[in-house]
Formats: sequence, C-alpha cells, structure tokens
Amino acid sequence: MQAGEYNWVCFAAQQAAEKAFKALFMFLKRRRPPHVHDLTLLYNELKPELCLPDDVVGHLGELSSYYTTPRYPNAGLTRPSIGISNVQGERAVRMAGKVVEAVVNVVTSRS
Repeated sequence: MQAGEYNWVCFAAQQAAEKAFKALFMFLKRRRPPHVHDLTLLYNELKPELCLPDDVVGHLGELSSYYTTPRYPNAGLTRPSIGISNVQGERAVRMAGKVVEAVVNVVTSRS
C-alpha cells in the first residue's frame, strides 16, 4: 500500500483469501480443493462450516476479479497500475483480512 502499487495489493489480497479458503477446504474435507480461483465458488463449498458476514460475501466476486485484472492489461484495464485505486486496495485488504480471520477461527475452534 505504501508504495502505491494498488494492483499488486489487490492481487495479494485475492491470493490471501484464496489460500485461506483452500487451506480450510483441506483441513475440513481432507482432500485437495478445487483448482479454481473463484472465491464465491470456494466459499459455497465451505458454507456449511464457514459463515462470513454479508458484506464480505457481497465482495467475494470483486475480490475474485483481482486474480487476473491487476496483472494482465488484456484482462480489462489497459493499465492496471493506474486503473486500480487505493480505495479498491484498502477494500480488498479489509475483505481478505475478514476471510482469513474467519478461517482461523474455524480452524482454532476445531483443533
């Protein structure tokens, strides 16, 4: 965030949420998670065991889009380094933080 690389902040936030979901999937189901980057799909697989607040669920699609958009100019934005703002970066970090926190709470409560 301090460097102003908001496209990379958004990508890192997406990755944090994805890895948290996949870790929980492996922890709970004892098998490999689906090979996808769609956070909504991953959450739907975990929904019976993981309850996220509505504001987080409502932003999973946006957070999922940061898997490609911030890295590839042909994925939507001509210049992702300019087109993605600090507001998006801050929101992505906040949402990913809530996902990670919820996953940690489930793992901690079952360990």
